[in-house]
Formats: sequence, structure tokens, C-alpha cells
Amino acid sequence: MVKTKMMEPPLPFDIKFGNEIKEVYGSLSNELGVLLGGIGGCSPYLYNLLIEHENWLTKRLSIKNFDIIGEIITDLDNSSDLHKTLRISKSKIALWTAICDLGGFWDLDKVMQTLTEFADLALQRSMEFEFNNNSKFKKLVKVNNGIDKSGWFVLAMGKMGAFELNYSSDIDLIFLFDDSLYSDEMYNEIRMAFIRMSRSVNKLINESTGLGYVFRTDFRLRPNPSVTPICLSIDSALGYYESAGRAWERAAFIKARPCAGDVTAGLKFLKKLQPFIWRKHLDFAAIKDAHDIRQQIKANNLSPGANSLLGQNIKLIEGGIRDIEFFAQTKQIIAGGRDDTLRASQTVKALKDLAKRGWLKSNDLTVLTDAYKFYRTLEHRLQMVNDLQTHNLPLSKLNFKRISYFMGKNNTFELVEKINKNLLLVSKITRNFFSPEVEIYEISDTFLDLSEEWLKLPTLRSDRAKEIFRSIRPIIIKKALESGNPDLILKRFSKFLEALPSGVQLFSLFASNNELIDLLLEICASGEGLSSYLARNSQVFDSVLDGDFFRQIEFDKIFPKVVKEISNNGSDYEVCLNSIRRVYSELHFRIGVQFLRGMLNSEQAAFHYSSLADHILNTVWFFCCRDFESTHGKMPQNGAILVGLGSLGARKMSATSDLDLILIYDAQNDLFSNGKKPLDVPVYYSRLTKKFLTALNAKMEHGELYRVDMRLRPSGNKGPVATSFNSYKKYQINDAWIWERLAFSKARVICGHQELQVKFESLRGNILNKRLKKENVFEEISFMRRKIELTHVEFEFPWDLRRGPGNLLELELLGQGCAVCLGLKSRDTLEHLKYLEELGNWSSGERNKLLKLYLLMSHLRQAFALIGSFNDLNNDEAKFVHRFVGKELGFIDMKKMKESLSNLRKYASDLINKKIEDGWMKNE
Repeated sequence: MVKTKMMEPPLPFDIKFGNEIKEVYGSLSNELGVLLGGIGGCSPYLYNLLIEHENWLTKRLSIKNFDIIGEIITDLDNSSDLHKTLRISKSKIALWTAICDLGGFWDLDKVMQTLTEFADLALQRSMEFEFNNNSKFKKLVKVNNGIDKSGWFVLAMGKMGAFELNYSSDIDLIFLFDDSLYSDEMYNEIRMAFIRMSRSVNKLINESTGLGYVFRTDFRLRPNPSVTPICLSIDSALGYYESAGRAWERAAFIKARPCAGDVTAGLKFLKKLQPFIWRKHLDFAAIKDAHDIRQQIKANNLSPGANSLLGQNIKLIEGGIRDIEFFAQTKQIIAGGRDDTLRASQTVKALKDLAKRGWLKSNDLTVLTDAYKFYRTLEHRLQMVNDLQTHNLPLSKLNFKRISYFMGKNNTFELVEKINKNLLLVSKITRNFFSPEVEIYEISDTFLDLSEEWLKLPTLRSDRAKEIFRSIRPIIIKKALESGNPDLILKRFSKFLEALPSGVQLFSLFASNNELIDLLLEICASGEGLSSYLARNSQVFDSVLDGDFFRQIEFDKIFPKVVKEISNNGSDYEVCLNSIRRVYSELHFRIGVQFLRGMLNSEQAAFHYSSLADHILNTVWFFCCRDFESTHGKMPQNGAILVGLGSLGARKMSATSDLDLILIYDAQNDLFSNGKKPLDVPVYYSRLTKKFLTALNAKMEHGELYRVDMRLRPSGNKGPVATSFNSYKKYQINDAWIWERLAFSKARVICGHQELQVKFESLRGNILNKRLKKENVFEEISFMRRKIELTHVEFEFPWDLRRGPGNLLELELLGQGCAVCLGLKSRDTLEHLKYLEELGNWSSGERNKLLKLYLLMSHLRQAFALIGSFNDLNNDEAKFVHRFVGKELGFIDMKKMKESLSNLRKYASDLINKKIEDGWMKNE
């Protein structure tokens, strides 16, 4: 036999018993004799097994076969008395596992896995036995299907579920059956049959006889155990968890797995339970729930102030096994809903995954992992002594010496020192997580009244919300004071709280991550735009804690994963749309914060907002079409495309941009769809378009996506919402107004049928190649300018970029005029304006000044969309906004920037007026 780890063999505590065992196994090598003597001299239970199974063990040790499970399966297959064979098998497993563990032939994982595999096997054979011998049940269902099709299964919970069974562990079980497989008329009899069979299985496993027991069982993790039977229906269990499930039950199900019976039905049940276990938001409120449970455990199980380890519970003591498990599971509950790589059931793997994703420091990972493995090894030795499910350290120094010897140490002090060291290191990590020390700040009278008003807001209606908020309120005020502009920031923070629908989760998030308070106050300082968005979508704060939040956004990597995840979940259409909204709101927020922090400039922000829109539209279109086609059939012939215009088409979107869209289809010769409910082609695409628009702008759990404007389609609001390609082509060539041609210069296909995309791009190129006459185009532009000027709306010059002299709209019209007159394929106004000289009567200096103005205003547009308005530019207290805007536009002094913008706008307006009045657009 070859060792897999170097370790000291146990030293015989009782030398007499140790020598007896060495003598019994005298035919073996001296190394094995020393090992078995040490085992027999430390454990009365294993001493008896070594005597009882001498012949079997001698043979097994001589053939050097580690595969004990394979042998047990053979024994069970040939058994005529399952009750007896299971108990004999249990004693063999116990003996062989102890030898492989104490001899260093197996590591801890292999030890726990082998014990768990035997538990699975014992349950499977017991359930098969009861199922196959229950003639009444078979007569009832009138089928001969095996247990794997019966709907009856058992969930392994706790350590068994995670393949982490202790040496003498109880097993936590939940028996369930799939009631959907049986008719309503049969339900009561089926239910009673499964209850009787589950009881019989329990007796077969749990009953203690002269041969011992197989496993002690515990069914207290089932729903409402004080009033429910041993076996429940899936439907009743799901109903309980959906309506009354508690935080500790969510954590318990991290380790749950179907281990015997109809495993397929078990997996189906757990899949339905996923939304209960894993929340899509970061669930920091779980920290307090777990902390409360920890406090109850400590109050009920430990002796406060104990100055000795004697009798202490290595599982429940502070810094012990349970603290490590709670720590890992709570962090999994917090983040596992958003990141499915954090759902491992094994404790050590869970810790490693958390460290890999940035939720655990590497040093803490080492401490917790080493301590956990040490504790579990110690726990096994404690249980091996007398085959007891105990976690208590010995009550006497003499018995502590026994455990030291069992661990291969003849110095008890060395073991005590190692236990104390691990308890201290683990406690420091877990205590700081569950109940961190909060620095106490005094709230000045200046802000006390304001902060007391906060506690009256709807978001703080619950006692739990008030409790958590009071712990972070002084931190918020202190940080606002440090900003140098507390009045303005706290005023906006008040508005943020007023708009917040609920606060427990968010305040828990802040309490555990104070750096997020800095970000929130920075956002409040930046204006009302992003802070108002946050109040409506507070769940997006979760995304800040993702390791990728401040990194470059890779849309092409993110969205294929999103589509795959939504598709794999098999969710209904509404759930799909809510999932897309969650992704949209998080990425929208991420772009805004990166722009605010200077990680993106205004041009990059415009491209990112546009890329986000492209990917969201593609994703919504995919799921919308999939749902629609399931009823009405696939799109006829070349399908349809979505065409974006305006800022979407030009990839110049901002944080507040609407979408200008047209839907074009190409059914060719098809007249109807071919689904279960066929529709004629115009009706098909009309309904599909309306469904798609609803998917975009319906207000759902995670808000709306985009407001959509379809007035740029042929015939505007009076025309059909979907247009055939041939009709659109004919309209653009023969009937389109000049203003429609101007808008068409920015048209871009967003998604849809590839062949139709190619046809549309070809059409766009052909139409732009047919250059319009300059005098006609600029006569129309002149008319549009006058129409805009006649709309009497109050505005503030020069900050209002869409109104007044030299506004953005007239510069964009001027650029679009260049595009349709010169056949420019670019969709970018800046590129269009570079060709002004080719229209005649423009100097390069005049062109450059317009380009400078357009750049200045397009950058300001992005900034204003983010901060919510331009009002703060007139407010001397809004220092953060001044720094943000000034840095983006290259100005330190807001007054100088205002003066420069005002002069440029007046210059541009006078220049365009002069060109039009002089007839510059006419051929000379």
C-alpha cells in the first residue's frame, strides 16, 4: 500500500490493547503492525472491529485493494438479508476508512467521499428494497416501472449532500415525491404509500441491533418538521419555500442533492427551487441572518468565558467548523445568485471559488482552508474513539492525551496550541465579516434634524431598515462633510432616499461595503441624473462589487453568455425580459460610473451607450421572435430587420437617448406564416412589431429599457408599424420628403435577417449616390430652422443645447445636408461637417469653427445626460460637476467656458443665416 500523504501514525494510548492488535496481525509488515496497534490502542470501537474482522482485513491488506465500495456493492448484490448485510458493510467501511485515513493512504477528501458514497449506496438499496417489495403500491399504480421512474427520491442535505460526511455522522435527509406523475384521485393513497415506505427505509437504516446501525438519520431539515410527515410532495414543499422559506433554509440547500431513488425527479425539484436559493441581487441582508443564527448557537452551546478547551465543541465554538461553513455559505448566498460559479457545495471548493472571484483574500483563504482541514481531521479522531457523533473535545486531560496520541502527537500541549491558534485566526476573519467593529461618529446638530427626517421616509418604514441605516448614517454624514460640499450632497442624498422603494438590501450592502457609500455620495454630487436613476434601480449597486465593474466593457463577450444563461434557464418570456432589463440597467450604470470617473471620455461613452443599445435590441429581438414564432410560425422568406436612425444610427447615444426605429420585412411571395396560428404577412409583422415595442418600453420589475419613436417610418404615425422592403424602397426613391432623406442619412441596420441587411445597405448606398440638389435641400433646412425658432419654449442660453442660436439640431441638419448633397456614406455629423467646403462659399476657417462648436456641444450633451441637467453649471456650490464638465471639455473656469460657448453659438447662427441669405447653397 502506497501513502498519499506523509503523517505520523497514531501512538497507542492503551499499550496493552495496542500490543494485542499487533500480535493478532503479526503476519503483516512491521509498518502496518505499528499502524494497527496505534489504532487499536486509541479507539475501543476500532479495537473491537479489528478483532471481529481479522480474516477479512488480513486478506484485504495483503491484496492491496483500496476499492472498498466495489466490494460492498458485491456483498449487497449477493445478500439475502439486506438488514444484516448493511450493518456488516458499515463496520467494514468504518474500519477500512480509519486505516486508510490514519495510515495516510487517503486524504481528507477521499475519506469523506467514501463515507458519503456508502451512505448513498445504503439509501439506494434500502429504497429499492422497499419499493420492489411493496406490492400494494405496485397494484395501486398498475405499472412495473422501476424506482428511477417513480418520482420518489431523497435529498441528501448538509455534509452528506456535499460529500463531506463525518466519520460517525448523522445523515440529514428529506424524502419527497413528484405528485405531478399521479392523478388527483390517487394522490392520498400514493402519498400514504410513500410515507410508509420512507418510514420503512428509515428503520432499515437507523435501527440499532446487535450488529449496530447503518446511519443515524435526521429529518428536521424538511419543511415545517414539527407538523409534516416524513415524506412530502414536491408541490407542497415548493409552496412552503416560496411562502415561508427562511434564510437558513436557503443556505442549507446549497449542499442539497438527490442521492437515491428517482434522481431525475430530484434534480427537477432542485431546479424549480433555484430562485428561492439564489437571488439575482447581492443579498447582503443574509449577513445579519447568519450572524443571528451564530449568536443563538453560541448562547445555547458554549460556556462563555471558558478558559480551557476541555469539553468545548470544535464545531460550534467561535472560530470553529461552523463559523467557517457559515462564512462560506453566507458569501455564497450573497453573490451566488449573480455568479453561478460560486455555488459549490463543498466547503473548501466554495472558499477557493470565492477567492478566485475576489470575494475572499488569498491569505484568508489559506487560513480558513488549513483550519477547516485540521478541524475535520480532529473531528474524525474524536468520533473514531467510540463511534459517536460528537464534536466535543475531551472533558479530561487524560482523554485529551488520548486524542493527541490518536493525532500522532505525544505532547498534548502541541495539539492544544494548534487548536487555539486556528480558533484565533478563524475568529478574527469571521467576526470581522459577521459583526465588524463600527467606528462611532457624532452627528453634528447641523445635520441631525435632516437625518432624523430620513428615518420617516417610506424606504425606512421597517424596524430592520432603521436598525441597519442607523449604523451607516454617521458614516454617510462624515463622508459628506469630508467632500467639502455637504449641504448639496446630503440634499440630493435625501432625494435619493425619497425615491428608493425599499432599503434593507441596499443598506446592508452599504454596511458591509463602506466604499460604496463613497461612490453613492460622488454620484449625488454629480447631479440628479445618475442619482435619480440609482433610486429607481438600486439593485445595480450589486454590480459594483463584481471584479469587472471598472474594467473595459466587452459587450461581445457579455451578451452571448447572457443569451445562453437565459436560454438554459428555460424561463418564460416575461422572466427573459426581466433578465435582459437587469443586464441593461447594470451595464447602463457601469458606463455612467466609468464616464463619471474619467475612465471613458464623452466620445467613448457615446459609443458604449450605442453598443449597449445594439446588443440589447439584438437580445430582445431574439427572444421576442422566438416567443412569437412558437405560436405563429417562423418569419416568411427573408424575415425582417430593425433599422436605427438618429443618435442610434449614428452611434452617438447618451444616457437619456430615445430610440428611433423602423421595422422592415421582406416576405417576397409568401402570403401567410406557417405556425399553429398562421397570420397573413402584414398582420404577422404588425403584431410582431407591437410585441417588440412592448418588450422595450413596458415597465417591469427591473424598469423599462428604452422609449421608442417610430415616426420616421414611411407616412409617420399614420402608416403601418412594419413596412415591406419593396414599399420602403419605392417610398424612399419616389415619395420621401427631403427631411426624411436627411434622417435616412443616419440609417443603420441593428439586427435581423442577414440577406435583408445586405439588401438594405445596398439600397442606402444607391439612394445616397443620387445626390439631391443643394438649393432644394437647404431650402428645406431653412424652413426647418424657422419652424424650430417659432416654437416658443423658455430656454437658457447657451447651456440649452437644443434651443436658441447655433443649437445642436441645426448643426446636425447642416451635416445631414452635406451627406445627401454629396453622397456621403458616413453617419457621423462630425464627418459630414468636414465636407462643408465642397458645398461652395465656405472657408476652411469657418468650417473649423463649426467643427469646434459641434465637438464642444456633443461633449456637453453627454455630460448633461449623465448629470441630469445643466443647472449645476450656474451653481458655485456644485464643485464636483464643475470639475467633471471642465475636465471633459478642457476648461477650468465655468464662466470662461460659458462665454466661449455663447460666442461660438452666436457666430455659428449668424454664419448659417448669412450663407442662407446669400444663397450659398445655389450653384454659381
